[in-house]
Amino acid sequence: MLARLIRMRHVLTDPARASVAAGWGGRIVAALAQFGAIRILTQMLGVDGYGAYAVVTGLLAWFLLADLGLGASLQNHISERRIAGESADAAIWSTAAFLTLTTVVLTALLVLAAPWAGPFLLDRFPGVTTGDAQAAFLAFGVLTGATAAANIVLKIFFGQHRGYLAHAVTTAAAICGVLLLAMLERVTIEHKLVWAIVAFYLPGWVFPAIAISHYLLRSRHGIVVPRFGFDPAVIRVFWRSARWFVLFAALGALTLNLDYVILSRTVSAADVAIYSVFAKVYTLILALFGSVMSAYWPVSSELIRTRRFVELRALMRRALLIGVVITIVVSFGIALFRGLIGRLLSPDAPLDLPLAFVPAFTLYCLLRVWTDTFSMTINSAGRAWFLCLVVPVQAALSLGIGYWAALHYGPIGVVAGLILSYLLTVAWALPLYVKLGIVDRAKDPQ
Repeated sequence: MLARLIRMRHVLTDPARASVAAGWGGRIVAALAQFGAIRILTQMLGVDGYGAYAVVTGLLAWFLLADLGLGASLQNHISERRIAGESADAAIWSTAAFLTLTTVVLTALLVLAAPWAGPFLLDRFPGVTTGDAQAAFLAFGVLTGATAAANIVLKIFFGQHRGYLAHAVTTAAAICGVLLLAMLERVTIEHKLVWAIVAFYLPGWVFPAIAISHYLLRSRHGIVVPRFGFDPAVIRVFWRSARWFVLFAALGALTLNLDYVILSRTVSAADVAIYSVFAKVYTLILALFGSVMSAYWPVSSELIRTRRFVELRALMRRALLIGVVITIVVSFGIALFRGLIGRLLSPDAPLDLPLAFVPAFTLYCLLRVWTDTFSMTINSAGRAWFLCLVVPVQAALSLGIGYWAALHYGPIGVVAGLILSYLLTVAWALPLYVKLGIVDRAKDPQ
């Protein structure tokens, strides 16, 4: 037992702790930038205009699928190479080159989709022209799709236990985005919705693109670059697991990220704005917890591959405790200061933030902490296929219940649909699979 505790202390020493600390610092700064952006946007676009902005940018998770799951496969590959004492740079090069090509293809597809997708989302929002709706959708899709491809550099850093570099990149991008938005507010310009999206999301692509380019240039001397820029054999091998990662992410987006699409067809722009404020506050909680998950993923992967399940269980308990504490503390603060938050974020037309949203979002967030911990463990074991069996059921429940509840109860109905979909599916199925399918399949080495 003493030996196991010593091993556990070693696993969670400097790299993981530094990554989590950097992640929390970076996420808090990024969240402050987000809230600063809300204040700027409500003054620049008005509450209705901010509602339109929230609907378009609420599609973020969908466009982040543009990495095709290869980022997660690459991270697990880097962990495997670390254990073997080998370099993963050749695979990194091929993955980056392949995703550059797919980004070009995605851009062409978005050009074709924008004329109908933009108006579908924003035709109920006053003051948003058809041209602005098309341009806003296209600009956001191209920028975030390119960001998804460039973000493999973050997976590289996490796989190498240098997550603090990943958080530095994302924090710098968030700060730069809100600064550009503040500069834009002072300029008299047409099509403000479109330019606001470009200003805030452009740095999110530029910074990781610079980081991955720098990494590739430094490592190119030890790599034989394939004729077409990438090795098809590498992509084929990665695709065996990537297809499950991207399918799981798509199903997760279907479960969690159709909320703004539902709201755009069922409630007023002001209600969308109120929902967006609560969603962003609780996204901060999940982002802080996500920093823990990102740092622990490679650790979990190595523990599973070396069959050290006692230490794995301790890792998961620590992650759950962190997530629960963050959720309760932040929720208590929101309940006390929601009036002040509404006035600060929209001084010209203060937002009324109902108290009933706090317990609803708190329960949702606790369920996310619970399931995300087990989901991370399953993904780090390369078993995303199991998630793809369960999440479709959850997605169907979330969409059906959420749409019906939004029609009858407004934005809080969407949250209720999410909560019920979790309780009926993944909240019990994922822990059961981790116990029976991963931990209990082998005993700890004596």
